Amino acid sequence: WRAVPEMQASNRGQGLVMHMLQDFSKLVVGGETPLLRVWDLARERCVQTYQSGTNSSVSCLCSMKAGEINTALAGCSDGSIRVLDLRANQPSRLTEHSTYVVNVAMLNGSLGSESQMISAASNGEIKIWDLRTMSSIKTFRAHKERITAMALHPYAPVLAAGSDAQMVNVISTGGEVL
Repeated sequence: WRAVPEMQASNRGQGLVMHMLQDFSKLVVGGETPLLRVWDLARERCVQTYQSGTNSSVSCLCSMKAGEINTALAGCSDGSIRVLDLRANQPSRLTEHSTYVVNVAMLNGSLGSESQMISAASNGEIKIWDLRTMSSIKTFRAHKERITAMALHPYAPVLAAGSDAQMVNVISTGGEVL
């Protein structure tokens, strides 16, 4: 089946972006399209379609851990982040980044509040967000130059950010380079 039928094949841009909500048997998909879709994997059918509210592509996806409210996060190439409550029809929009969102991740409950997420933008900016207030609560830089990747440790308050020059900084979620 085609996850995003209206998306054209291309050699540029993000292409297809996916995130599996394994405990819920769902797949969230986006990419070079203004639509985000939620698929029921057992039935292989689309159960929800969201307008992203932007013409930019979806660059990354993640979701809350199992057992929490079913929420997905979509980072976009225009610097915005969409927060999808999968019970609602309209995504919320976070707009504090000014460049391409490289990655988004939920902070584990042991790292902070279960309602917090972290995002990384290509200009090296890292933000920690409180999803209850829909605003950032901490901002720091991962690199002086452009970053292309960010990964959050699943249990420790540590992330790694990689630059165009293939340099990796390991940083605490408090912003301290380790």
